[in-house]
Amino acid sequence: MSDAQSKLTELIDDVENFGHKFTFFVHAVSGDSQLSGRALTGFLECGLESLEQFNAIEEKLKSYRENCIPN
Repeated sequence: MSDAQSKLTELIDDVENFGHKFTFFVHAVSGDSQLSGRALTGFLECGLESLEQFNAIEEKLKSYRENCIPN
């Protein structure tokens, strides 16, 4: 497998993992259940981690575009 294919496979895996978290957030926010203070704190921390993961994916995509896609 070439370096470009390896990086693309990694990006696809990262996006798929992020998609799972995003789906969880949509369901959690749209649900009727009330979160306890502790659960809300965990939810917010997980949300911040997800934003960091999204930013990392964005940086990897930019790097892929610059280094792996022919001009």
